[in-house]
Amino acid sequence: MTTAPDLRLQGVTVRYGSTIAVDGVDLQIRAGEIVALLGPSGSGKSSLLRAVAGLEPVAAGGLLWRGQSIVDIPTHRRGFGLMFQDGQLFPHRDVAGNVAYGIRALPRAERAQRVREVLDVVGMGEYASRSVSSLSGGQAQRVALARSLAPRPELLLLDEPLSALDRSLRERLSSEIRQILRECGASCIYVTHDQDEAFAVADRIGVMIDGRLAALAAPQELWAAPGRRDVADFLGFGPFIPVGEGRWRALAPASVRVRRVIDEGGAGALTSEVELEEMTAAAGQAGAILHPVGVIVDARGGRGHSLVEVRMGDKTLKARALPNLGAASDLVGALVELEVDLSSCPVVV
Repeated sequence: MTTAPDLRLQGVTVRYGSTIAVDGVDLQIRAGEIVALLGPSGSGKSSLLRAVAGLEPVAAGGLLWRGQSIVDIPTHRRGFGLMFQDGQLFPHRDVAGNVAYGIRALPRAERAQRVREVLDVVGMGEYASRSVSSLSGGQAQRVALARSLAPRPELLLLDEPLSALDRSLRERLSSEIRQILRECGASCIYVTHDQDEAFAVADRIGVMIDGRLAALAAPQELWAAPGRRDVADFLGFGPFIPVGEGRWRALAPASVRVRRVIDEGGAGALTSEVELEEMTAAAGQAGAILHPVGVIVDARGGRGHSLVEVRMGDKTLKARALPNLGAASDLVGALVELEVDLSSCPVVV
């Protein structure tokens, strides 16, 4: 039996004057589900979250929470938890005072108990009496998350909660946030522009392009079949090689590697752009391995391998080169044979 959605968006449109920021979005979120909204700046993801929160008016469409319209209900009466990029902690309150702010109506003993509970959940139980000005960026965001959890909201709205942190801290906290959300059982809309963050946190990912929900799927399904070229392009696929009838083979970021460097005078004529397209089209079903030849035009060091750009006509392929092939700085200008694994390269339209 299918569980009825907690939150249902029906053709939601948000306008700023004559500009359409969100254009007719349909979305359903089930109880306890984490849905990440992913997209480039200006795609409408934050505007959509703010409309759900009641911070932006809905110009058209419907917002239903458990079957009841909330379009005309003010933000403070919707009962949703909110967390933004900067955390918006109160500098004049200590950690416990910040967490307690949204549950001031509770009796003192009950309020203190709830503050202890949520600080323990986010791993900040020993910091209750600390000044927020003494916290690191990651600690401050944990406190902000604890404050949003304190009133026991059934829907959490998180807008770029980790974007101000460095990448290593984002990677660590994103997995922790997923576990925290699982423990509290709340449904969640999680807005981010960081793909790794979205894939680590979400049950489903919605990709927004130009105000519209261009794709919605579980992380693994989205990566395996992005469907549209603009979605695949945003996710980092490319270049796109035409295979006929308005379709392209999208080369996945990890599908191309340098197989070998071709010595001067060695066999291996440079593969032209047309030949690359013909090779890809002739491969038919995904699963074939291609071996085109190109010239490395750029290279930089990576984790355990070099990241190189290989030119073939007007096409540039990004590829990995293992350390045994030489230092990144020595690879520029080298003629190389690539190995392209089409099994991870979807066809898009």
